[in-house]
Amino acid sequence: MSRNWIILCLLAAPAAIQAQTVTGRASATIVRPLTLAVGTPMNFGAIMAPGPGTLPGLNTTVILHGDGTTTLGGNLRPLGGVAATAATFTATGTPHANFHLRPIAPFQLRRVGGTETMTVTVRNWRGDRLPGNAGRANAIPLDGGGQRLFTLESTLEVGAAQAPGDYTATYPVTVEYQ
Repeated sequence: MSRNWIILCLLAAPAAIQAQTVTGRASATIVRPLTLAVGTPMNFGAIMAPGPGTLPGLNTTVILHGDGTTTLGGNLRPLGGVAATAATFTATGTPHANFHLRPIAPFQLRRVGGTETMTVTVRNWRGDRLPGNAGRANAIPLDGGGQRLFTLESTLEVGAAQAPGDYTATYPVTVEYQ
């Protein structure tokens, strides 16, 4: 009888004695969307091309540095009146978060009213207050206010007999949180 009595007592015991409850924790962090604003447009300035009869293989490259200065190769010459400017952008998001600038594919400047083109290659980015820290694949930190200004360093390939005129293009710049 004592065995049956123990089984009966166990079966009749309240469920609270057999169950245990703990309190779990949950959390979430909502970050600001990462936005990108265009500052200064990319402009290689006014350039005089060497013209027909130039020796083949002559370097006709213009390098637009992040500080807006240019290095001209071959017989290219700068002309006054149109200042060179590096493209600037401001990323805004969560303070101190890192973001990544997706590589920008080479693109074509096309002559207004014509079909002639020149190739632009974005070589690098430069961020403010990031001396010596360059590279498109690197993490770029937002500052304590959630912003970062950066510039694009680019190269323009000018043909030896490039047709005179104004050349324009648009190109995509994409940033994402890292």
